[in-house]
Amino acid sequence: ALNELTSTLAPFLAQNPEYKKALEVVQIPERIIQFRVLWEDDEGNVHANRGFRVQ
Repeated sequence: ALNELTSTLAPFLAQNPEYKKALEVVQIPERIIQFRVLWEDDEGNVHANRGFRVQ
């Protein structure tokens, strides 16, 4: 996602270099929430996976 954001904003940042610092700030997430996701497959086996929410 960072590469997509950077490539999308590249023309704008080339014309407005004063905003390059803002891009550095938004690269670091403010909060990362990690949680466990339990689910059952078609055969009745329970699996555990890790989920993330990045803000």
